[in-house]
Amino acid sequence: MRCAVFGCNNNNGKNVATKWRFFHFPKDKVVVKQWVHFCRRTDKINVKNACICEVHFAPEAFERNLQFEMGLSSRNPTKLLPSAFPTLTTAPAETNERQKRMESRSKKEMLTTILKNTASVEVIQEDEVREAPQTAGEEVIDEKDEKILHLETEIQMLNSVVSTLNKCKNEQLAEIKRLKISIITTEFPRNNLEQKLSCIFTNGQIEKLRDGNKRRNWKEEDIAMSITLYSTSPKAYKLLRRNNFPLPGVRTLQWWSKKIGARYQYK
Repeated sequence: MRCAVFGCNNNNGKNVATKWRFFHFPKDKVVVKQWVHFCRRTDKINVKNACICEVHFAPEAFERNLQFEMGLSSRNPTKLLPSAFPTLTTAPAETNERQKRMESRSKKEMLTTILKNTASVEVIQEDEVREAPQTAGEEVIDEKDEKILHLETEIQMLNSVVSTLNKCKNEQLAEIKRLKISIITTEFPRNNLEQKLSCIFTNGQIEKLRDGNKRRNWKEEDIAMSITLYSTSPKAYKLLRRNNFPLPGVRTLQWWSKKIGARYQYK
């Protein structure tokens, strides 16, 4: 398999070290014209069998693999977009041998014709034979057509990039919406649990239970709620303290009870 672009010698022959990826011409008539024009071939191209190698396509011409970009997959199989077309030209290292033979044959035919139509025999160097120059009008028309086709190619490429960016934007908005719903769903049971714990613990104790703060700066409301809980069930109170619930020690409760003049009997 050989690249159809003029001057590109990339192929997957037996003696070739690099294995290139080739892409068949598309079926869309508008896109296939751009592919044929890009090849810049003087002979007719059989679009059913011809291929163009990967070096002539920009990164924007391939579909994005979001799973590979996010690190969810180790494989990155790239595919051409349906509207993709080649835009990158490569300078050939040497002229194609077939093209050399065609140019040499053309020069010889021109030389033979000139010798037949000339009365006097003149020696004409083969390298002095040149193709007939185009007229000014033809050059202007060809230049305009080439510019128009180039602009149309750039517009399609930009439209493809915009479409890809819009797709990524919609995916990110959907992910943000999903995360917001997940946060709301997670916060509801937590708020419900804190509301039930407020019957036993103060807001300061619930805050310490939430952030795991081991430092204890007890306020009077914390002591008052803890004394009520201890007087209800000393065993349950000690069990909660052993399980790291934010409760003052029994000696602390005794000291505060004496301070405020309360009379409680501790076990």
